[in-house]
Amino acid sequence: MQRLMIAGAGTKLALSIANNTTVLCMLYGCMMGAYDGLYLPMMVLGYACSVPSFILSVRTSQKKGQKASLTKYVSVALA
Repeated sequence: MQRLMIAGAGTKLALSIANNTTVLCMLYGCMMGAYDGLYLPMMVLGYACSVPSFILSVRTSQKKGQKASLTKYVSVALA
């Protein structure tokens, strides 16, 4: 139960950071220097990378259960 709670908390934290526009703006501004033309390509790239991981996590949770899926993919994301 503790692992499931930690995995859920990690997932919620990562989702709130990823969806926060201020964090994205500051991150890209610090890393890239110019933020003008990079927002859309980086967001499309992020969504393109997240779709396969979402599909894999759904299939894993269908076969092995939610707990196994959450702990596996949260540990992969943290690594």
